[in-house]
Formats: sequence, structure tokens, C-alpha cells
Amino acid sequence: MILTSGTLLYLSEAMKTFNNPAFWIKVDLLLAALVFHFFVVRRVTRADEVSRGKGFAVGLISLLLWFGIGCAGRAIGFV
Repeated sequence: MILTSGTLLYLSEAMKTFNNPAFWIKVDLLLAALVFHFFVVRRVTRADEVSRGKGFAVGLISLLLWFGIGCAGRAIGFV
């Protein structure tokens, strides 16, 4: 739902958003978060045993990526 609404918002101001550096940071972070989720998070959550440090690191990186997406999205209106 978020991807659909975000795409519609982008299409309404495509030229303005395309030239916005915050938009490209958001897109890069979104792609990184999706790749990280499908190749790292899923593997860790399906493992039988995961060390506490590894679980903490994966969770922290995931949170940083997703909060970064939100911050970059908020920055689109100000840049």
C-alpha cells in the first residue's frame, strides 16, 4: 500500500521529485532495505540458532535503513 501511494505521489510531481537529491537517497535506501531484508533478515530469522550479537546487528541495520527511508522521505519537502 505504501509503495502504491508513494508511486502516485511521485507521479503527480515527477519532474520536481526527480531532481530532488533527498528523493534519490530515499530510493537508494529503499532498494538497500529490500535487498537486506530478502537476503539477510530472512536468512537470520529462519535460522535455528542465531547469536545475540548477530541478531542485534541485523536488527539495528534494518531499523537504520527503514528510519533512513522515513527521514529521507520527510526531507523531500524541504530540499
